[in-house]
Amino acid sequence: MGYDRGDPLAISYRRKQVIERSLNEIDEKALWLAKNPIGRNYDVTNFRYILPVGISPFVEFIPSLSPRYWISEKIPRVLTPPEFSELCNDSKIIFITDNIVSISCHNQCL
Repeated sequence: MGYDRGDPLAISYRRKQVIERSLNEIDEKALWLAKNPIGRNYDVTNFRYILPVGISPFVEFIPSLSPRYWISEKIPRVLTPPEFSELCNDSKIIFITDNIVSISCHNQCL
């Protein structure tokens, strides 16, 4: 696989199609969900925040140190499934990132 060997075209493709696309889509969806916390088949009003992350089967090279790409200094926003599972077990992680989205009407929408 070209990505594993550091092929610039493969890395560029992964950056655009996995990292950027994942973050753009999940940020958009998190903002929408925060503004629409109750729907016909869902209700997230028991939660205060959304931490939008992307999931990839591969460890992705994060192209920047910008906070947009990171939950913390060591945890990227695009994670492998095992990394995501580990993140879900850390209830304090949501409070150390700038990338959380507050749910608009936490427990006030009812």
